Amino acid sequence: MARGSERLFDRLEPALAWNGMEQSHAEIAQSLAMTPDAVAQSVKRMRSRYRKLLELEIAETVDGPEAVAEERAYLIRILSGT
Repeated sequence: MARGSERLFDRLEPALAWNGMEQSHAEIAQSLAMTPDAVAQSVKRMRSRYRKLLELEIAETVDGPEAVAEERAYLIRILSGT
């Protein structure tokens, strides 16, 4: 991973967790010399990639696409505390 990408990931990693962002996109943008819109887009891409990787891992442990969706929903409930 390139140093710039690593730094971006380090700053945005909390966005992968529910309620994990302690700083606003504007604050993060300023520290990375980016615009708030660019930070928001990076968060969106990172969450999408994480979701795909999570679904691939889940698919390795269950039978069929319906089971993937059910397991994902279950994990979200557990992780969000609902």
